[in-house]
Amino acid sequence: MDKIQQLIDINDRASAIEYLEESNKKTMHQVACRLIFKGLDDAFITRITSRPKTEIKELRAYLTFEEVMDELGLSEKSLKRFIRQGFTANERGIPRYAIELLKDPIYSILMQMEFQKQKLKTQTVEERIEEIRVEIMEFEEKFEGKFDDMFGHLPEGEILLLDFGDDIKYWKYLIEELREIDDKKRE
Repeated sequence: MDKIQQLIDINDRASAIEYLEESNKKTMHQVACRLIFKGLDDAFITRITSRPKTEIKELRAYLTFEEVMDELGLSEKSLKRFIRQGFTANERGIPRYAIELLKDPIYSILMQMEFQKQKLKTQTVEERIEEIRVEIMEFEEKFEGKFDDMFGHLPEGEILLLDFGDDIKYWKYLIEELREIDDKKRE
């Protein structure tokens, strides 16, 4: 909504320039976060994005899990799920740049895709099985039951029309993937 209001407020050259400068700052901030995530050094990031060194240093600072949950409005369970999906975290906490990337849906998806791609290269079958089981258990807890009992009778088209249809479809996919792995292990 703010973005729309900012566009509405463009009435002359000065307001247009102000809008473009602010948009450029935000974009370069996101690019700086992305470059930090990719492991590039501060001098290069500063040169490419024109963001001050102090901002880059702040983006590298770590926040506690509690601070991140407060800032993003997440529960502990949701934060742990994001971490399993590739959200950058370690024993020191979560770096500011990762939080900024998570706030932007495009960068968030990109960060998760890269993590998943890397994980698939090194993950054993047993690790994948355990990961699937944990996710299935979370869905069973969330929906208070087993997939087959609750949604197994529904065609996929009807599943997508339900509230949380994407979650339910992904739950079904996990069950199917687990069955495929079990079938391959039996062969």
